[in-house]
Amino acid sequence: MQNGYYIGWKVKDKEYNIWYYRVGIAYHIGPVEDKLIAQYGLNPRYDLIKHGLHSKETFEWGEGCNRNSAMQLAIAICASIFKDDARALKIYKHVYEDIIIRMPGEWTYKHKELYDKIIDVENKYRV
Repeated sequence: MQNGYYIGWKVKDKEYNIWYYRVGIAYHIGPVEDKLIAQYGLNPRYDLIKHGLHSKETFEWGEGCNRNSAMQLAIAICASIFKDDARALKIYKHVYEDIIIRMPGEWTYKHKELYDKIIDVENKYRV
């Protein structure tokens, strides 16, 4: 997925006045990058580790986010970026601390951007 995008957004449930967080992976068509297609959800990778998520919980990120939901996002992104489960398990807690809790409410990262950010975290902590 080296030419794709990782996208995070929130959807507000007006009836219950709560926010749902969504994370997807998308590809663009043509020269215009805002025409994203083939969007699908990011695999939470419960097979690697499960951070207290229940079936109705979703990923979270940013300041004040639910720690368990944000940690699950960190492992999911690391596993998706590296395609190496052992490497993802070594770095995801640092990615949570240095990237996930600093993400804005809505975000889009090219694969290379997110890869480079995680490499910087690996180098910082010598993982």
